[in-house]
Amino acid sequence: MSYLDFIQKNPPYKQLRNNSTIEAVYDYLSLPNRVYEMVEACERGKSALSGVVVNLETMFPNLPQVLPNNKNFIKQAIGVMIKHILYPFGYVPQKPVRMPNNLSKFFSSAHTYEFRKELAKFRLIATFEIQPIQPITEELNF
Repeated sequence: MSYLDFIQKNPPYKQLRNNSTIEAVYDYLSLPNRVYEMVEACERGKSALSGVVVNLETMFPNLPQVLPNNKNFIKQAIGVMIKHILYPFGYVPQKPVRMPNNLSKFFSSAHTYEFRKELAKFRLIATFEIQPIQPITEELNF
């Protein structure tokens, strides 16, 4: 999965090929943690986008200005990016749902996804790490 692969498989978005902001959005959405957040949202019956939209809009506050005369095109491109990213994990779009008003400033709807095991080519493996909050200065006694 790569941004170039996304552009090649989705010709309507070829005009975004050299757009560094949109490429950064794709790279952000395809990070394992973001894929996990989208999959978790899907498993709860929510749209995939709802799992990442708050952080996405925080990281990329200028999305509405990327193509100011065609904001819907950018919204649709991001939706197709999510479809492209989730498909190899076996997730296929189902139905569009309204985004809660308090969740997103830019998006008004997004798709829910369904897992189809027979389509999955990849799976997520969650790993966790424990880090001290402050330096440990004495031995811990349990």
